[in-house]
Amino acid sequence: MSSDIVVYLNRETHKMGGSLVAAIEGLPAKLQKAPPKEWANTLKSLVSKGQVKQAEVDDIGIVPWMEMRGAKSYTRAELLKAIDDLGITIKEVTLGSPQYPSFSHKTAVGSGSRYAEVLFIANSQRDNIEDRLEEIDWDLEQFAFDIERLSEDPEMPARLAVERSLLMQQKLVSHDFKWSHFTRDDLGRHGKNLFAHARELVFGNTFLVEEIQSDWGQRGRMEEWRSIPKGPFVTDTKLWAGLAMRRMMQRAAENPAIERFYWIRGSMRNGGRQVTQDNLDEFYLKVMSGIVDRALSGTGQKCRLDTIKMGDFEAAEVPCFDMTPAVREKLLKTQPLYSLKNIVHGPRQYDPDQLTEYLAMAGHMIGSARGIRFVGHLYNVASGREVAGSYINSMVQVSLGASDVKAELDHECFHFGMDKLFSMSERRMVLTDFAPGTELNARVRDALMRMNEPAAARECENAEEAAAYAFSMWNKGTFSLAPSPVRGLFEEYRVMLGDAMAWLRRNVLAQEAGSVQELFQRFAGGEYACYATQAAEDLSRPAVFRSQTHRESA
Repeated sequence: MSSDIVVYLNRETHKMGGSLVAAIEGLPAKLQKAPPKEWANTLKSLVSKGQVKQAEVDDIGIVPWMEMRGAKSYTRAELLKAIDDLGITIKEVTLGSPQYPSFSHKTAVGSGSRYAEVLFIANSQRDNIEDRLEEIDWDLEQFAFDIERLSEDPEMPARLAVERSLLMQQKLVSHDFKWSHFTRDDLGRHGKNLFAHARELVFGNTFLVEEIQSDWGQRGRMEEWRSIPKGPFVTDTKLWAGLAMRRMMQRAAENPAIERFYWIRGSMRNGGRQVTQDNLDEFYLKVMSGIVDRALSGTGQKCRLDTIKMGDFEAAEVPCFDMTPAVREKLLKTQPLYSLKNIVHGPRQYDPDQLTEYLAMAGHMIGSARGIRFVGHLYNVASGREVAGSYINSMVQVSLGASDVKAELDHECFHFGMDKLFSMSERRMVLTDFAPGTELNARVRDALMRMNEPAAARECENAEEAAAYAFSMWNKGTFSLAPSPVRGLFEEYRVMLGDAMAWLRRNVLAQEAGSVQELFQRFAGGEYACYATQAAEDLSRPAVFRSQTHRESA
């Protein structure tokens, strides 16, 4: 065999993992058996809640599998077994003999550096069996040339022969991908289903990603998938690039000597030689930076541009981050194959003064901090899955595992405002302005998608959820409520007149907000806090005597 190093990322080593199995295992205990249609609806629900990526469900193909078999129902155990059989194994191959060392910065760095090429391959159940058969055949062949090894364990060839026979039987009924295979003939078996590759250079305490690419994905995009078969990950740049980049970050974290992690910009491609005008800065500086920042969330690190120095090689404005202990600890945990939102797994450290500040700001908005709780973990009772925040029974709860605790707190406090503080007409205004199909709703969705939060974007089918996301982003300074710039004079006049009327209502008539922007400003400024006392008094009375909690418009 070659000196290639093979690792099964989501099987043997658990360096990366999907979320579908965990999501199904976390379903209510009463759901143990159901017909295919009900299971399909359950999977849709898991996707809509942001617990599972649709791409993972599609890549595994569990829904078509159930439909083709025509069984009346499946137990949860049968479903999980099928997912395991149909699932994709991510095989990482570090080539023992790199193919493109001349396209590396290694020549400029000089001696003492280590260059490697890494392949990411989608293995089916049958591919896994064939890999093992290849290993067994190689081992059996070695016994013919290594008498000393045979004398140490004379029964080993017999055991391997029995395992080989069993695997040959399993191979006949094993699952193989039904889509056509994209193949790199020059890589032999390693070229089958090769969906991404990367190149790395290590020098002292510095790790440089010299390339992340998907030939399969690039050809598919160029030909609009007319003659190129689709496969797992490759139709979505953020999926294949995200998987490869998170794994490269993890590889760097596994090396205790690494203190700084860099990746190239477009002008550094191919070792700075044969650089084509293909706008790779868009990919490496924007797409990759977004992927890295999400992977680093909660560690105190973000990507930045800095000068890289490796031996005699030096380049400015190169994206990077520091491999701090917090970063290393997070990256060494199992990384997601399909990245989810909001929850950062693992212990989070917060300065108590910072949490006190958050509580004070939130209490200023809603009138009191007594109804606000920070918890280590927060779970959805119906699904049993961990969530970032909740508002229920007048209680705002935020998980310390949330990727952005302050934003989550603002989001849930806005729900409190909608429930307890805003007037009927103000709530109607919010629900109207953020209804699906409106400009504000579309802009909130767009902002969430640019943040790679598709599950949150789907929640915007609910106008109040869209408004809560808008408020948390607006309060953070990352979302503008100003209308689109392309407006006519009459629209500008209407906006100015609306602002004047809002000032009149607020300062002269002391009535409710006349625009969403005014509502956000007044809520964030604590102007609604005075109504929290009345809301608390209403809740303390017997239900039959309770007054209208919300203020009514005149």
